[in-house]
Amino acid sequence: MADQIKLDYTQADLTPRERAMLDYADKLTRTPWAMRESDVQSLRGVGFDDLGILHIVAITSFFNYVNRVADALGIELEPGIWARLQEHAPIPWELESGSRRPPEAGAAAAGG
Repeated sequence: MADQIKLDYTQADLTPRERAMLDYADKLTRTPWAMRESDVQSLRGVGFDDLGILHIVAITSFFNYVNRVADALGIELEPGIWARLQEHAPIPWELESGSRRPPEAGAAAAGG
């Protein structure tokens, strides 16, 4: 599923909660000037509270900021970074996010 999300999240088998989160992050990334209260309400409608919404906004915005700075400065990723990122431990809110992390990814992150 992770590969499908990377290619086109709109075609992935997502929960309504995951879809709403990614729709929001996509809109915030592509057209931040078009964000409205209704976008926030769509997240509340699938169970995100204020803290969860803040996490989505902060992570999306930080990711966009870092990528723009790196692009502007011509920074290249170091070799092997994608392999290391695939093995990360669960992020603190991943467990409460309602995401369906593949069992093999969870075992790899736990060292087993």
